[in-house]
Amino acid sequence: MRDVRRQIVSLVVLCAGFAAAAAAQTKYTVTDLGTLSGSSSAKVADINKSGQIVGTSADHAFLWSNGMMTDLGTLGGTRSAVHAINDQGVVVGEASTASGEMHAFVWQNGVMKDLAGETSSARGINSSGDIVGVASAKNVRGGAVLWSGGQRQFIGDLGPSGSGSQLASLPGSMTSAGTGTQAAAVNDSGQIVGSCVTSSGNTHAVIWSNGKIADLNSLIPQVTGMTLTRATGINRAGQIVVEQQTNLDGPTTRAFLLTPRQH
Repeated sequence: MRDVRRQIVSLVVLCAGFAAAAAAQTKYTVTDLGTLSGSSSAKVADINKSGQIVGTSADHAFLWSNGMMTDLGTLGGTRSAVHAINDQGVVVGEASTASGEMHAFVWQNGVMKDLAGETSSARGINSSGDIVGVASAKNVRGGAVLWSGGQRQFIGDLGPSGSGSQLASLPGSMTSAGTGTQAAAVNDSGQIVGSCVTSSGNTHAVIWSNGKIADLNSLIPQVTGMTLTRATGINRAGQIVVEQQTNLDGPTTRAFLLTPRQH
């Protein structure tokens, strides 16, 4: 499980000159995670302490473990997406039903279970199995939800009744190209990963460690034509999941696992 649930934080600073900080940083080996069904793209969402990774490829949620990518399937429809995995290997996200409606799901030991029975999405899960997300219900639009102990509870919001609420995103959190950085995840050691827009306007995956920022592209073996553009998760061992994108909001072409090198 990502050690602190995913929170997008806009730091609103430029990243010019951060490559110099790379000299003292950990170097990484790179593992290409591949794709499902011969698709050309994959997105990564989370990594747990065991190095199990979840993401989405070919419009299906996947679990990557020990070099094997497993299609988690759907709830009878054609699509699914995953958002989080805990340290026990339990996965949450959303999947389409036979009617095409997207429902929150929890996946464990090869079985996907419908959490809500209505339009919903599961966004995070802790080691105790508590799940948070959003669900639609009567007089509630996009209400924040907690699933715990087999029970579902609408958490509520700060607005008028029925105005809705949503976990995992903050108003104004996204930054436009050239304006700053975004932090996506932090581990128990305080290492932070995310993305940064350079002074030339390109987006690069970065890590903040010991008060310094470094371009992850400078910490891996150089491959012609490959630029890591966003890091989405980091576990207790310092393993990082990253994506290569054509632009910040564009299609993901490849997904990778970065593992600290042993010195």
